[in-house]
Amino acid sequence: DSFSETDLAPLVQLCEEGVKHCLFPGAAFAVGTTKSLQVHSIGHITYATDNRQPITEKTLFDLASLTKVIATASVARALVDKGKLNLDEPILERPELSARNLLLHNSGLPPYRNFHLEEPIPKDIRSVILNTPLEAKPGVRVAYSCLGFVLLQQVLERLGREALNKLFARLVANPLGIPTVGFRPIGAAIGGSNSIAPTTEVESWRTDALPNCPVKDGYLHGAVHDPIAYLQGGISGNAGLFGDILSVAKFAQNWLQSLAQTNRDWEVMEDWTRPQAGSRALGWDTWSPGCSAGSKFSKSSFGHTGYTGTSIWIDPENDLFAVLLTNRIHPDDSSSLVEFRPQFHDLSLDLLRGT
Repeated sequence: DSFSETDLAPLVQLCEEGVKHCLFPGAAFAVGTTKSLQVHSIGHITYATDNRQPITEKTLFDLASLTKVIATASVARALVDKGKLNLDEPILERPELSARNLLLHNSGLPPYRNFHLEEPIPKDIRSVILNTPLEAKPGVRVAYSCLGFVLLQQVLERLGREALNKLFARLVANPLGIPTVGFRPIGAAIGGSNSIAPTTEVESWRTDALPNCPVKDGYLHGAVHDPIAYLQGGISGNAGLFGDILSVAKFAQNWLQSLAQTNRDWEVMEDWTRPQAGSRALGWDTWSPGCSAGSKFSKSSFGHTGYTGTSIWIDPENDLFAVLLTNRIHPDDSSSLVEFRPQFHDLSLDLLRGT
């Protein structure tokens, strides 16, 4: 099974409906198998009617929480492979926790904290997170936690002896040939000629925290939307990556290809994608009834979503992956993709099967 350009018409139509109903000003999507890959872009980077830029295959999107799997969990896996990280050993930063607890979201840490609303905003939010009391015993409850992934970032940076953005480039992006995925695209090598999809209006706390915040027409334009990542200068374990559709698709396809091989690599990959705590795998979410992957992906599927309107789902049983990148939070975050995402994934599988 594989996709041809003509097969994509129903998905294109669905995304055009999304634009029409103001779910997002534009989108880029990819569907593929271990052997084939198709990408398509729809709409524009804003709703503005004058001089607006169309979304292309090179448009960079704020990937939001896809950072957790594309960057943080992938760097963790690379350090495990190199023998530098043991998932089950107590971490130096919080000896009651292991890296596995952080990856599975069962550390007992709170899900989030709105540091940007605090008076004053803490100067060093990493140390605040480091010292945040647990709300539950490790391993007892599963609660999706951005704080846990910022703590994991600190573990990885200590063991890898580099900042997360450099670890990601060296251990993940460069080996996979996806140099256009990275943190802080403005002024960095990846920003170049690519357009960047803007997100929300720039609130005053942002310009107070980073006076040189990248802004275009009053909207965030190359600065991460997530407040915790923003307050760390755009490099964080929970969010901060920007990327284009082809590169994110290559990342997804690489997982599919690795899982199609029956060797040691396959065993390692499978360990990262099976549910170990509720529906959570190591970094990844897995298929469960009512999830964003829809009703037709297999139970061996794994994926992740991002607040800005991004998602990635991989189904090894059906040899399928689907990536959707939007800036649904532009111009504000009132639109929802809760109904759209399952439709997108159900349709992707129908098209693969030719039904």
